[in-house]
Amino acid sequence: MYKVRLKLENPEKAKNSLEDIRKVGLIPVFFTVSGNYELYEALVPFKTISDVKEALVDLAYLASKKGKRSDERYAIIYEVKNMDLGIALGAALGALGGYALGHFLGSVLGALGGAALGAIATSLLDERPVEVVPWPIAVSS
Repeated sequence: MYKVRLKLENPEKAKNSLEDIRKVGLIPVFFTVSGNYELYEALVPFKTISDVKEALVDLAYLASKKGKRSDERYAIIYEVKNMDLGIALGAALGALGGYALGHFLGSVLGALGGAALGAIATSLLDERPVEVVPWPIAVSS
């Protein structure tokens, strides 16, 4: 599994690109605005790096239609390993905590929430940078 950190410049103060990120198949995890820049972090459910790059080109096209742009550090692709352990551990701990608070229904909801938090924690802790992708769209005047 891969994870991507994106940086988009938004000089026209257009709407954020969370919907576009979902459209190309990425799963947004984190989003913030810093000045004219939007910073995103998203999980990538694709198996190969070429599929990841294709999704990034599609996202760049959608963002450029809204007047956004980036530079040579448009996206940093990270490889995330051993995701299953974090999901399983998070689900087990969430189910135990949920059962203590709300019995059966609490354990089901706790397992779902714990699995999601376990996946996010694993993606933050067990990552290795693979490639830096520049902005693929030529800027024309």
